[in-house]
Amino acid sequence: MSPSNLPRYVDPRQHAGDAAPLTGRYVLADLRRVVAASVAAEGEVGFSLRFHEESARWFAEGRVRATLSIACQRCLEPYQLVVDRAIRLAFVADTDEASRVPDTYDPWILDDGRVLLRDLIEDELLLAIPDIPRHPDNTCVAPSSSNGSARASDGALAESAASPFAVLASLKKGPDPENPKENAD
Repeated sequence: MSPSNLPRYVDPRQHAGDAAPLTGRYVLADLRRVVAASVAAEGEVGFSLRFHEESARWFAEGRVRATLSIACQRCLEPYQLVVDRAIRLAFVADTDEASRVPDTYDPWILDDGRVLLRDLIEDELLLAIPDIPRHPDNTCVAPSSSNGSARASDGALAESAASPFAVLASLKKGPDPENPKENAD
Protein backbone atom coordinates (compact mmCIF):
# COMPACT_ATOMS: atom_id res chain seq x y z
CA MET A 1 0.00 0.00 0.00
CA SER A 2 1.16 3.51 -0.68
CA PRO A 3 1.37 5.92 2.28
CA SER A 4 -1.91 7.57 1.24
CA ASN A 5 -3.74 4.21 1.40
CA LEU A 6 -2.34 3.16 4.78
CA PRO A 7 -4.42 3.65 7.90
CA ARG A 8 -3.11 6.34 10.25
CA TYR A 9 -3.93 4.22 13.31
CA VAL A 10 -4.06 0.46 13.70
CA ASP A 11 -6.09 -1.34 16.34
CA PRO A 12 -4.33 -4.68 16.96
CA ARG A 13 -7.57 -6.22 18.26
CA GLN A 14 -9.39 -5.48 15.02
CA HIS A 15 -6.57 -6.74 12.80
CA ALA A 16 -5.92 -9.90 14.85
CA GLY A 17 -8.37 -11.89 12.73
CA ASP A 18 -7.12 -10.64 9.35
CA ALA A 19 -5.88 -13.41 7.09
CA ALA A 20 -3.62 -11.13 5.05
CA PRO A 21 -0.76 -9.16 6.59
CA LEU A 22 -0.80 -5.37 6.61
CA THR A 23 1.87 -4.34 4.12
CA GLY A 24 2.94 -0.95 2.90
CA ARG A 25 5.62 1.64 2.25
CA TYR A 26 6.55 5.03 3.62
CA VAL A 27 8.85 7.58 2.02
CA LEU A 28 11.89 7.97 4.31
CA ALA A 29 11.74 11.77 3.98
CA ASP A 30 8.35 11.68 5.77
CA LEU A 31 9.83 10.02 8.88
CA ARG A 32 11.24 13.05 10.71
CA ARG A 33 13.15 11.15 13.43
CA VAL A 34 14.79 8.89 10.83
CA VAL A 35 15.67 11.98 8.78
CA ALA A 36 17.35 13.48 11.87
CA ALA A 37 19.44 10.32 12.33
CA SER A 38 20.39 10.06 8.64
CA VAL A 39 22.76 11.88 6.31
CA ALA A 40 20.20 11.78 3.50
CA ALA A 41 16.57 10.68 3.52
CA GLU A 42 16.17 9.08 0.13
CA GLY A 43 14.19 5.99 -0.71
CA GLU A 44 11.42 4.11 1.03
CA VAL A 45 10.83 1.79 3.93
CA GLY A 46 8.76 -1.30 3.28
CA PHE A 47 7.01 -3.28 5.98
CA SER A 48 4.72 -6.21 6.58
CA LEU A 49 2.81 -6.88 9.81
CA ARG A 50 0.57 -9.74 10.84
CA PHE A 51 -1.53 -9.31 13.99
CA HIS A 52 -2.77 -12.17 16.16
CA GLU A 53 -4.27 -12.88 19.58
CA GLU A 54 -3.00 -15.37 22.10
CA SER A 55 -4.11 -15.76 25.73
CA ALA A 56 -6.08 -12.47 25.69
CA ARG A 57 -2.98 -10.57 24.51
CA TRP A 58 -2.44 -9.05 21.06
CA PHE A 59 0.76 -9.47 19.08
CA ALA A 60 2.28 -8.24 15.82
CA GLU A 61 4.98 -9.99 13.85
CA GLY A 62 6.58 -8.93 10.62
CA ARG A 63 9.53 -7.21 8.96
CA VAL A 64 10.74 -3.74 8.13
CA ARG A 65 13.19 -3.16 5.25
CA ALA A 66 15.04 -0.03 4.15
CA THR A 67 18.44 1.31 3.18
CA LEU A 68 19.53 4.27 5.31
CA SER A 69 22.36 6.69 4.62
CA ILE A 70 24.12 7.01 7.99
CA ALA A 71 27.29 8.87 9.04
CA CYS A 72 30.13 6.60 10.11
CA GLN A 73 31.24 7.73 13.56
CA ARG A 74 34.83 6.75 12.87
CA CYS A 75 35.47 8.76 9.67
CA LEU A 76 32.24 10.86 9.51
CA GLU A 77 31.63 9.81 5.89
CA PRO A 78 28.22 8.42 4.90
CA TYR A 79 27.60 4.75 4.28
CA GLN A 80 24.55 2.68 3.37
CA LEU A 81 23.04 0.73 6.26
CA VAL A 82 20.78 -2.04 4.96
CA VAL A 83 17.96 -2.68 7.43
CA ASP A 84 16.06 -5.96 7.34
CA ARG A 85 14.65 -6.22 10.85
CA ALA A 86 12.15 -8.63 12.33
CA ILE A 87 9.29 -7.07 14.28
CA ARG A 88 7.88 -8.96 17.27
CA LEU A 89 5.62 -6.83 19.42
CA ALA A 90 3.22 -7.53 22.28
CA PHE A 91 0.65 -4.82 22.88
CA VAL A 92 0.06 -4.03 26.55
CA ALA A 93 -1.91 -1.52 28.62
CA ASP A 94 0.78 -0.44 31.12
CA THR A 95 4.32 -1.03 32.40
CA ASP A 96 3.21 -3.74 34.84
CA GLU A 97 1.79 -5.78 31.97
CA ALA A 98 4.90 -4.98 29.89
CA SER A 99 7.09 -6.70 32.52
CA ARG A 100 5.16 -9.94 31.91
CA VAL A 101 5.66 -10.02 28.14
CA PRO A 102 7.58 -13.08 26.88
CA ASP A 103 11.27 -12.36 26.18
CA THR A 104 10.81 -13.09 22.47
CA TYR A 105 8.58 -9.99 22.12
CA ASP A 106 9.09 -6.29 22.71
CA PRO A 107 6.29 -4.59 24.66
CA TRP A 108 4.35 -1.72 23.07
CA ILE A 109 2.16 0.26 25.45
CA LEU A 110 -1.17 1.20 23.87
CA ASP A 111 -2.45 4.61 24.91
CA ASP A 112 -6.01 4.31 23.65
CA GLY A 113 -6.03 0.83 22.17
CA ARG A 114 -4.56 2.03 18.88
CA VAL A 115 -1.08 2.31 17.38
CA LEU A 116 0.09 5.16 15.17
CA LEU A 117 1.40 2.98 12.34
CA ARG A 118 4.01 5.44 11.09
CA ASP A 119 5.51 5.77 14.60
CA LEU A 120 5.72 1.99 14.95
CA ILE A 121 7.63 1.64 11.67
CA GLU A 122 9.84 4.65 12.47
CA ASP A 123 10.68 3.26 15.93
CA GLU A 124 11.72 -0.07 14.41
CA LEU A 125 14.01 1.70 11.93
CA LEU A 126 15.60 3.77 14.69
CA LEU A 127 16.22 0.65 16.77
CA ALA A 128 18.06 -0.88 13.80
CA ILE A 129 20.64 1.93 13.75
CA PRO A 130 23.72 0.91 15.75
CA ASP A 131 24.68 3.00 18.80
CA ILE A 132 27.96 3.82 17.07
CA PRO A 133 27.44 3.43 13.32
CA ARG A 134 30.59 2.42 11.41
CA HIS A 135 31.41 1.29 7.91
CA PRO A 136 31.10 -2.47 7.52
CA ASP A 137 34.27 -4.57 7.79
CA ASN A 138 35.96 -1.74 9.74
CA THR A 139 36.85 0.13 6.56
CA CYS A 140 36.71 3.89 6.54
CA VAL A 141 37.67 6.73 4.31
CA ALA A 142 41.13 7.93 5.28
CA PRO A 143 41.56 11.63 6.01
CA SER A 144 42.38 13.72 2.94
CA SER A 145 46.04 13.89 2.01
CA SER A 146 47.90 15.78 -0.67
CA ASN A 147 47.06 13.07 -3.21
CA GLY A 148 43.33 12.90 -2.26
CA SER A 149 41.26 10.52 -0.19
CA ALA A 150 41.93 6.83 -0.17
CA ARG A 151 40.04 3.97 1.38
CA ALA A 152 42.10 2.18 4.01
CA SER A 153 41.58 -0.30 6.78
CA ASP A 154 41.78 0.80 10.40
CA GLY A 155 45.07 -1.07 10.77
CA ALA A 156 46.65 0.87 7.91
CA LEU A 157 45.41 4.14 9.42
CA ALA A 158 46.92 3.24 12.79
CA GLU A 159 50.28 2.21 11.30
CA SER A 160 50.59 5.46 9.35
CA ALA A 161 50.25 7.58 12.49
CA ALA A 162 53.37 8.00 14.64
CA SER A 163 53.07 6.57 18.12
CA PRO A 164 52.86 9.21 20.84
CA PHE A 165 55.08 6.95 22.97
CA ALA A 166 57.97 6.88 20.49
CA VAL A 167 59.61 9.80 22.32
CA LEU A 168 59.33 7.95 25.63
CA ALA A 169 60.94 4.86 24.10
CA SER A 170 63.91 6.94 22.96
CA LEU A 171 64.32 8.41 26.47
CA LYS A 172 64.29 4.94 27.99
CA LYS A 173 67.31 3.95 25.84
CA GLY A 174 69.50 6.47 27.61
CA PRO A 175 71.59 9.43 26.43
CA ASP A 176 72.54 9.68 22.77
CA PRO A 177 76.38 9.56 22.49
CA GLU A 178 76.26 11.29 19.12
CA ASN A 179 74.38 14.32 20.47
CA PRO A 180 76.42 15.85 23.31
CA LYS A 181 73.96 18.75 23.73
CA GLU A 182 71.24 16.37 24.94
CA ASN A 183 73.66 14.68 27.34
CA ALA A 184 74.51 18.05 28.97
CA ASP A 185 70.96 18.59 30.26
